[in-house]
Amino acid sequence: NNIVSITNIITLVFLIFAGLVYLEPGKYYTDFFPKGVDGVLAGMGLAFYAYGGFEGTACFTEEAINPDRDIPIALIVVLSLTIILNSGVALVITGIAPYALLGTNKSLLEAFKLRCPQWISTIISLGSIAGLASSTSGMLMCQPRVFFSMSYDRLLPKLFMQLNPKTQAPEFAIFVTGCTCAFSTLF
Repeated sequence: NNIVSITNIITLVFLIFAGLVYLEPGKYYTDFFPKGVDGVLAGMGLAFYAYGGFEGTACFTEEAINPDRDIPIALIVVLSLTIILNSGVALVITGIAPYALLGTNKSLLEAFKLRCPQWISTIISLGSIAGLASSTSGMLMCQPRVFFSMSYDRLLPKLFMQLNPKTQAPEFAIFVTGCTCAFSTLF
């Protein structure tokens, strides 16, 4: 997961610097509020979901050596990094493509295909796959701990609370999470 996360960060930094080369501020930054306040509020609603996933950090407090110190530091660092990278990507994408192109499911890729060489789009596509893999594995790692806590609070059977003596991981919760995810991929 660390390797994939570092790959994501490198991809986003590459995306920002590659986009700065093809930036046309005079062309696309002229109409700053093309959809008015309603468009800004709609964009804020979408951006809110870009900052989701930090609750996963709370799931790993039991794994931390010094959670009182480490968890707040981790949250501040990750949130700061997310703000910086999301702002950089937003600056670049709105400077290389018309706003009408933005808002599709593949707006980053489409914007870079419009203005940049194909190899840059290929790197962005591979980075997108790494991003999906990272977020999926992060959530999959969290769910067994959530089941464990729910079992501890007697919201689920005690079976979910059983730990492997060697790894101290909730085995049954991991098994149920894996089977549920595998089953859901069929649909």
